[in-house]
Amino acid sequence: MTATYTIRTTGHTGLETGLEAAAAWMKELPAAGRTALMLAGGPLLGLAFIVALPVAGLVLAAWMAVRAAARKWAGAGAIVKRVALFAAAPFFGLAYLIAFPFVGLGALVWYGFRAARK
Repeated sequence: MTATYTIRTTGHTGLETGLEAAAAWMKELPAAGRTALMLAGGPLLGLAFIVALPVAGLVLAAWMAVRAAARKWAGAGAIVKRVALFAAAPFFGLAYLIAFPFVGLGALVWYGFRAARK
């Protein structure tokens, strides 16, 4: 079975002619000029990879997590629960931190009234 996929671009000739002009300009440059451009462009290309690496790593980690969850549907609920509790733990801690002074004051008042009644 063979398939043919044809793309017809109309109205985008400015980009094509610009790329062709850049390629022709590069061919006309002497070797030293091309080397200088490569030396200047190489670090910029490396910087682009360094900037994109964390995003690519997160995407890869998410992809691997989805694949692992798809393999073990039965255990996926426990994993999701653990991840959700891990994500919610700081908020639970903050709620405890805010509530403890009021709980302590309430306990102090409660035991004070109990002692006063006796």
